[in-house]
Amino acid sequence: MTPIEFAKALLSRLGMPQSENNIQALVAVQKIEAGHSANSALFNPMNTTQSMPGSHTGEGLKCPPCVQAYVNWDQGLEATVKTLQSTKFDYSGILKSLARSAAPDETIKAWSKSPWGWTQPVASASVYQYYGPMQFPVKKAGEIGFSAFHGLERGAETIKELFTFKSTASKVGAAVVGVSLVAGALAIAYVLYTHKQESS
Repeated sequence: MTPIEFAKALLSRLGMPQSENNIQALVAVQKIEAGHSANSALFNPMNTTQSMPGSHTGEGLKCPPCVQAYVNWDQGLEATVKTLQSTKFDYSGILKSLARSAAPDETIKAWSKSPWGWTQPVASASVYQYYGPMQFPVKKAGEIGFSAFHGLERGAETIKELFTFKSTASKVGAAVVGVSLVAGALAIAYVLYTHKQESS
């Protein structure tokens, strides 16, 4: 499963157009949320909290909000559909944006204004499109999917994002986070390399 495949399956279940705009918007949301790939919310790339039979709060994740880990991709898709169609919260702005295949940045803006939204600034949808064809890692319960490669990739992405932020504070924060992630990933890679050399 890739983020593009998840986006297409989600649009199909929602009865929404399989347009390039919609796919790009949903790929961006998956990367911003980073469920399954960067945390233990298995089969839940958008980090929904919708409970399903056999689901549970991902290991190491706080409750509330109780982001769920699901038993398979089918259940993760169904939970995401249930969330977007819920009457408990108002996600109508997202659904209207998808229904008319709005520009990806418009859909992201609708997402950020909804109860699902984000407190941190996010970049343009185009910044996240490299993530679309990547395979989600095959993981077991308890694995958060962080690796030296992921740290390098996320750090480089964060540094790239800082050029899209308007405020100086956001740029400084993004630069610090990005450089820290790259440095941490390189440290992990170095430790693994030296351990391998010592054991060989």
